[in-house]
Amino acid sequence: MKQAKERSEAEHAEVIRLTAEITKLNQSQ
Repeated sequence: MKQAKERSEAEHAEVIRLTAEITKLNQSQ
């Protein structure tokens, strides 16, 4: 159970990171 929670939190952090990257790219165009 704990392992699944940690994995979902890691995936959530990854989504946030990717969203920030996309936002930065869109702003630089």
